Amino acid sequence: MIEILSSLEPRHEKRGVIFKELDEFTEIIFINKGIVSVGFELNNQRFESLKAKKIVIADHGCTFNHNCHFSYKAVTILEGYAIRKSQWIRILSKYPVIGN
Repeated sequence: MIEILSSLEPRHEKRGVIFKELDEFTEIIFINKGIVSVGFELNNQRFESLKAKKIVIADHGCTFNHNCHFSYKAVTILEGYAIRKSQWIRILSKYPVIGN
């Protein structure tokens, strides 16, 4: 647990798109303040289906090496923490119980 906490980096995001559909996840983002809109695109039109205040983005994608299936957009200025995918994979290989 200490290794995960020491790998976290402060993260601030301006309003706008964080991840688009089919993007590769490069980090796991833990949002503490702000509002994130989760949605999808169909025929070049964006549909927002969920708004969340405290959310973890890309945890499943980084763990299992999947691309983004939804689009994530910052509705307000976001504050939180992030851990890079390379650090996360290194921690998972060292402590496989976390991935279970």
